[in-house]
Amino acid sequence: MSGFNIYDAIHECRDLLENYGGHFYAAGMTMHPDNVSAFVQKFEQVVSGSIPPHLLVPEIEIDAELKLSDIKQPFYNILKQFEPFGPANMRPVFITRHVYDFRGNSRVVKEQHLRIVVHQHSGITTDGIGFNMADKYPIVQQGPFDVVYTLDENEYNGRTSLQMKVIDVRAAG
Repeated sequence: MSGFNIYDAIHECRDLLENYGGHFYAAGMTMHPDNVSAFVQKFEQVVSGSIPPHLLVPEIEIDAELKLSDIKQPFYNILKQFEPFGPANMRPVFITRHVYDFRGNSRVVKEQHLRIVVHQHSGITTDGIGFNMADKYPIVQQGPFDVVYTLDENEYNGRTSLQMKVIDVRAAG
């Protein structure tokens, strides 16, 4: 099992707690308000001394690789049959590799969001939005890049279309 054992970290701070319980990934506790500061300090010390460095690197679990030509309404209709999405049934995450900004149409909107229009060699284009991802714009401009996303429907001016809800972009490699 990968990950950090939160229960063990809290157990190390048990002298500051009135009660605690839980398991590897989740735990709860009760403490006197006077112990909050000491607990925070000790907990940070325990975590920083025991967490492996590789767990500090964010990781995105990708369910499948798609080509832009795969992103069609019938495919999305099948995905919708898996709803509702939530903790026990996460929305599928996809990657499309080696895409390019389509004719310079990608841009930063409202100073912080990344609006992309991408294409592959097939000539098919797809739109996407990456919230709070303006810092990724240079990667899109330089291209080619890989894009990680979920699929969603976008309704604008009475027209519904599929769009990528961008999670991350990186230079293609």
